[in-house]
Amino acid sequence: MVAPTDLSEAPLRHHRSPYQPFVLVFLVIFLPAAVVTIKLDVFHIFVAWVLSGRVWFLDELVSMLLLCMLPFMAYLSYRLFRLNRTLQIDEETIRRLHQRNESILHAVGDGIFGLNGAGRMTVINASAARMLGESPEKLMDSHLFDILGLPSATVSETVGRALERTWMDGQTHLCAQDFFYRMDGTSFPVEYSSSPLDPRNPRAGAVVTFRDISRRLQIEAELNRLAAAVNQTEEMIVITDAQGNIIYVNSAFETMTLYPRHEVLGCNVAHLPEKRLMESWSDKVSQAISQGIPFKQRFPAPKKDGTLFQADITWSAVRDSKGRITGHVVVGRDITRELGLGRHLKKSQRLEAVGTLAGGIAHDFNNILTAILSYTELTMDDLDPKGSEYRNLNEVMEAANRAKDLVKQLLTFSRRGERERIPLLLSPTVKETTSLLMAVLPDKITLETFFPTEEDPVLADSSRIHQVVMNLCTNAAEAMEKTGGVIKVCLERVQVDQTMIANHGVLSRLRPGLHMVLTVQDQGGGIDATHIDRLFDPFFTTKSIGKGSGLGLSVVHGIVQTHEGAIKIDSLVGKGAIFQVFLPSALLVESELTRCGQRSRS
Repeated sequence: MVAPTDLSEAPLRHHRSPYQPFVLVFLVIFLPAAVVTIKLDVFHIFVAWVLSGRVWFLDELVSMLLLCMLPFMAYLSYRLFRLNRTLQIDEETIRRLHQRNESILHAVGDGIFGLNGAGRMTVINASAARMLGESPEKLMDSHLFDILGLPSATVSETVGRALERTWMDGQTHLCAQDFFYRMDGTSFPVEYSSSPLDPRNPRAGAVVTFRDISRRLQIEAELNRLAAAVNQTEEMIVITDAQGNIIYVNSAFETMTLYPRHEVLGCNVAHLPEKRLMESWSDKVSQAISQGIPFKQRFPAPKKDGTLFQADITWSAVRDSKGRITGHVVVGRDITRELGLGRHLKKSQRLEAVGTLAGGIAHDFNNILTAILSYTELTMDDLDPKGSEYRNLNEVMEAANRAKDLVKQLLTFSRRGERERIPLLLSPTVKETTSLLMAVLPDKITLETFFPTEEDPVLADSSRIHQVVMNLCTNAAEAMEKTGGVIKVCLERVQVDQTMIANHGVLSRLRPGLHMVLTVQDQGGGIDATHIDRLFDPFFTTKSIGKGSGLGLSVVHGIVQTHEGAIKIDSLVGKGAIFQVFLPSALLVESELTRCGQRSRS
């Protein structure tokens, strides 16, 4: 037999038992010897030799025995040679296999050590020794407690339980996370498994395989922080695969769109909008998916309940190291409130500009009217009251007085006619004004009032508050002139918080705190949404020609602005309108003035 050239690859041989060829030896050697013995009567000669006491046959007998044993000895020598050679080859093979297995054991990145039934080290690889901070030689025959760097009383209970279970049931037991201790006393997180050496005899020992998971835990912590940040951000985030199928949405997406996560996972992002919005959206999305072209777009996004919100969408492609598109990230922000605040800001700036212009014109016009009124009055003093000239000048006088009243309203709107404000309760002024209105309203219009049991004073000018109530109720009565109905005037105490301010752009001027809210509600035809933004513009009116100057609500807006308040309008066509005037309590205004004074002094 030729030995393999690579002994490390030679398998261990299965040898026949050395007793197997005895039958052949018997047939080849002892059977011929028996025949010779019978033919030559060797037994008789041997008996005669013993009885006679003569030894002249001894040499022949020994020679014959040696001759008979010679083939057996030769065969035995050959077998011993072959067995010795086989043992040498197997020993070399075992040595090579041991070296190879030991190289593999030490090349493994995971730590491996073997324990006997007493818990002492019988084998350890280089990775385990490196992680435990000691050389393999010093760790050999060490006890498990020493390997973990702890006394037996404080050894990790998890490791102890896992090994005990392995020694008891002969099964492999896993631990996802625990701590091992180095020889210097420092610890590191590991995951490990304990397996029995012999499942039929679990107490024979165990093999423990472990790995240091410090880096993995660090990466997991970073991923968890990133996932938490993505999930808790206020912007909605959608992640898709390369074809645009949704694989992740964060909580903000569910909050903004009202779609539960499980309903959109797997859907294609190009198919989310309604059909009426599909065309403008699908063109951009198809280019982004096929070519990876990023884009930003302001888009009316639909909610599950059918309503729309204005979303600022940013689409980006995700590429791998070779530049291939592996997915897409869509980030959306609800800008409905920002757009509302922008419109409110533009409206305020427009009204301020108009107010500044109107105030300047009214001031100069007032000077002209003063001269007209003065000279007209002087001229009338010199004329006969019964004459036509006097009557004509009287018409001029009345027209000039109407123009003077108009100038007063313009000055009120432009806030150039500000008066001193004092702390006062609104209910007396509101009651007085509504009492006057009840006397002049048509019979088919009813006025109902509601007042709070507790009321906070506000810094206000009583005559201006009277004007606000009068203008709002007059507008409400004119809105119900044909149909009739009920005008509800309500005064209530409201705690304005930051959430309320954030949800309503028109309340952005308010500060959190107690406010008195004057509400005037009518049952008229309502206000078209396109007109609401222009209601406070000077000379804007939806009334027929000859009715109203278009300054009533402008004056209300100017008065409320001077009182550091705000006006909120809710209206639907055919459902009437609700005007709410928010005025800060006197305590809130005084506290704010105190803080401003303290900041100024500091």
